[in-house]
Amino acid sequence: MGYALRSESGSSALRDEVTQSSQGDLHSRMNAVRSRARRFMEVLVKTKASSSGELETYRSYFNRMRLTEEGNDAIHYREEFFEGTNGVEGHGNLMERSAITLYKEFIKNIEEASARKIISAESKRKWTERFESTSVGFKAKEYWVLHQMPHYMAAWQQASDDRKELLRHPEFKNLLQYDSRFATIENEGAFLTLHHERRRGLLAEARAALRAGNREQLDLYAAARTKLEQAASRKVLSHNKIGGWLERIFKKKASPKRIVEFLEGSGTNSLPALIRNWTRVRERYDKVRALFQAQGDEQLPRGIHLVTEHQFLGMHYEQRLHYTEEMERRLAHGPDISLEHPSFIKIRHAIDLKDWEDAAILIEQARLQPLSEKDASRLDSMRRYVRQFARGTDAAASGIADALHAKNRIDELAHQVPSCMQPMILRLLRGPHANRSIFQLRWIVYNNKWCRDRGYLNFERAQKGASAENREITKLRSEHGEDVGRNDVLDHETSDGMYFRKKEYAVHKATYLHVNAKSTDAMETVAKKMEHEQDSKWLYWSTLCMHEDGVPMSDNWHNDLLATLTEMRSLTRTIDRADCMYAGPNNPLRSKHSSHSLSMAA
Repeated sequence: MGYALRSESGSSALRDEVTQSSQGDLHSRMNAVRSRARRFMEVLVKTKASSSGELETYRSYFNRMRLTEEGNDAIHYREEFFEGTNGVEGHGNLMERSAITLYKEFIKNIEEASARKIISAESKRKWTERFESTSVGFKAKEYWVLHQMPHYMAAWQQASDDRKELLRHPEFKNLLQYDSRFATIENEGAFLTLHHERRRGLLAEARAALRAGNREQLDLYAAARTKLEQAASRKVLSHNKIGGWLERIFKKKASPKRIVEFLEGSGTNSLPALIRNWTRVRERYDKVRALFQAQGDEQLPRGIHLVTEHQFLGMHYEQRLHYTEEMERRLAHGPDISLEHPSFIKIRHAIDLKDWEDAAILIEQARLQPLSEKDASRLDSMRRYVRQFARGTDAAASGIADALHAKNRIDELAHQVPSCMQPMILRLLRGPHANRSIFQLRWIVYNNKWCRDRGYLNFERAQKGASAENREITKLRSEHGEDVGRNDVLDHETSDGMYFRKKEYAVHKATYLHVNAKSTDAMETVAKKMEHEQDSKWLYWSTLCMHEDGVPMSDNWHNDLLATLTEMRSLTRTIDRADCMYAGPNNPLRSKHSSHSLSMAA
């Protein structure tokens, strides 16, 4: 299943090839780039780390290299793709090494899980298919393998250990006679075919049954299980949660009287009362779902997201309650944000990105502002919602050690940023308001994904938006102050800030910012704008669409940029909390309050 993969240190390899040829010979330089590109593409294909769309984007990028009057620039950009610039490693070299690392890490994990018999052969096949899927991009696979898979491995191992412990229980054989369903636990092959959540639920049911049997409470166990199964059949409780509830009921040495009171009582914490609560919130969810289906996308507030029934039932009750409450308020408010409190727009944006720490910080800042009773109620609702999902993300002061770790990670991410974006992003990172600047840039990049996901933007529309015709309209609008067209085309001829759509229109109308990555002046203009605090309504309505001389960057290009900016946003917050400033990949952190630099020795 594996490949003999190795990275050929693209930077030095390419330089050697170019050095051996005449520096002025465009043919030799182009052939050297093509040779390097072939090796690069072979690695991406063999590792299956990239999607088909990403592979096609890279192929197209290399195939567009031609010997024309501008051929030197075309070759130079692709040399930079591998070699990098200004001491920052090229994206191509980094991508190649990352793809190999990702592939090896996945193979190691999946083979280890199979060897330890914590997943079935069928599960191994499905996980492998998922990794090799050509519809999933590199960044998504990277996050899954490096950040999520370790948790999956630990959970699979825990379920395996729990199963073995149950099998060693002296009363387990008697349990099989009580309920034949538990025979699945005894049969390792059958057990591994179950979904992990079902495995965990079945083990919990078995542990609860053993405890109930030891206390001669199996009649109560049967009664409790019947009530819970009835709730699950009515789809107000997940079937996978039945075991957890049974274990809670019989885990403590509660007397039969206390258990009966819980199962049949009328108190607020009794099972009948809890089931009524589950039923009410399910009914509210169903109403929200009906409203989603009745309204078209254009009538729905931006960022609102309907979870599936399975996802909804998989939440804890408080999460279900506050999720439903937030969706009801969003729907009631509608898509018009003209009267929305500016702070609330930022909070909603953080929630939509599931940036729970950011949302919690923004909520606390908004609580210090004068609010109407209605707004205070809405803010309290958002606060409850975020608290349910923001587990372990409470804001805390950062020390120098945390800031230094964040700085090192930013250095790594700076290498991953496309070379055309590096000057802008490094400028923002070095600025006195780096966290805010990255936040604002990320927002308008996120809007690109939002528009694409909902059919408002695609390659053809982006290409048309960046056209020469729209560049002329941008000039006309700037010269005469007329609000014609929704496309700001910022390139060599329209690189000044005067070419942005006027604020009185841009804060309540969708605007696409088509920025030519090859125009240094246009990129600097966008950077200047991001360095200053922008109206949240302008950020809400503005969408960044990057292109190179009219050819839009791909969907995956924008998605990767969004992922990088999201991580940078969190890292710059850590540095900011330590009263430090980022000074660049090859420089130590600077103190905000002095000219001193902070080294690792600090």
